[in-house]
Amino acid sequence: MFEKQSKELGTYMLFGIRKKEIARLLVFENVMLGFFAFALAIPIGFVFSQFVSLVIVKLMGIPEIIFISLNFISIELLAIFFLEIYVLVLFNLLLRIRKMTVHDVLYFDKQNEKKMFRNNKNRNILFFISFILTIASLFLWNSRCTMEKFGEENETITYLTISVIMLIIGIYGISATCADMFLSVLLKSKKMKYQKDNLFVIRTFASKARTMSFTFGTLSMLILVSLLALNYSSINKASYETSINLTTPYDVQVFDDKLPFDNFEEYVNVVDEDYTIKETFEYNIYKEPNHQIQNYYDVQFYHFDPVMKLSDYNKLRSIRGMNKLSLKNDEYFIVTDSKLSYKIEDNKEIEAISLSNKNLTLKGYDTKS
Repeated sequence: MFEKQSKELGTYMLFGIRKKEIARLLVFENVMLGFFAFALAIPIGFVFSQFVSLVIVKLMGIPEIIFISLNFISIELLAIFFLEIYVLVLFNLLLRIRKMTVHDVLYFDKQNEKKMFRNNKNRNILFFISFILTIASLFLWNSRCTMEKFGEENETITYLTISVIMLIIGIYGISATCADMFLSVLLKSKKMKYQKDNLFVIRTFASKARTMSFTFGTLSMLILVSLLALNYSSINKASYETSINLTTPYDVQVFDDKLPFDNFEEYVNVVDEDYTIKETFEYNIYKEPNHQIQNYYDVQFYHFDPVMKLSDYNKLRSIRGMNKLSLKNDEYFIVTDSKLSYKIEDNKEIEAISLSNKNLTLKGYDTKS
C-alpha cells in the first residue's frame, strides 16, 4: 500500500505537510482497510473452509460429506493473530517513514530489494551445499523407505523425517541461488547477450530476479511442503483403503475352529435381523502341520500352514468382482501380505513343496485378496 501511494505521500511532503500528519493519515487508512478486510475474511474463510472440507472428503474417500461449522474459537484466534501481525507491520511502516526523505518517498516504487548474495563465491558455495544436501536426502529416503525397514518403525520414521528436513533446506537453497547463477551465465555469453533484444530483457529480468532470492526460496519451500503434505495424505488414503480391503474384505466374517461347525445359520440369522444379506458363503481351512511356508504369509490368526481349496478361493474372489485363479494339478499359490512379498520373490526354498504326499510347484503369489 505504501509503495502504491509513495508519489502521493511524497507530494504531500513537498507541500509542507509534516511526516507525523502523513503517518497518522496512513495509519488511519490502513486500520480502516484492515477492519473491513477482517470483516470480509470471516464469511469468505467460512466458504473456503467448506470447499477445503469437500476436497478432503473426496480425497480421503469418506462417504458422508462433513462440513466445518462456524467456530468462534477460530475467529478469536484469527483476530489475535491478525492484530499482532497488523500492529507489527504498521510499526515497521512508521519507522520507515520517519527515516525516509522526500526523495526516498517519491521514488520508493522504483527501488528494488537488496541483493541477497553480494559475493558470487558465497552464492556458488551455498548452491553446491544445497545440491549435495538435496541428493543426500533423496538417497536417505530411498534407503529407508523399503519393506525390510518398516519393521524398525521408530528408527525409520526418524530417518524419513530427517530426509524431509534436508530436502526442504536443499530445495530452498537451490531456488534462492539458481536464478542468480543462471543470469550470470547468460550475461557472460556475448553471443546470446547481444542477439536482438536479449540484453534489455536479461538486464530487466536480472534487476528483479537477483533481488528476489528470498522470495524464490520461500515460494519453492511452500510449494514443496504442500506437495509433500498432499503426497502424505494420498499415501495414508491408499494405506487405509488397502488395510480395509485386506482386513475386512467382506461385511461380516465369522471364524470358528471347532468341528463340526454347526452354528453358521445362527450367525446368519443374527445378522439378518438388522441387515439385508445379499450373499453368504461357508468354506473350510485345512491345517498343514509341517510349516513349510510358515514364514512367507501373515500368521496373525494361524499357528500352522492354512490351506484352502482353489474352488473356495475363486468363489471368494468372484464375490469381490475379482478374476478367478487357475492352477494345474501340480501347482500351488500363496496369498500373503505385501510386506512379506519380498520373502517370496526368487525364493528357491518354496519353489517346490510336498503336500499330502503330492509334489507341488509355486505358480505365484497375491497380496490383494
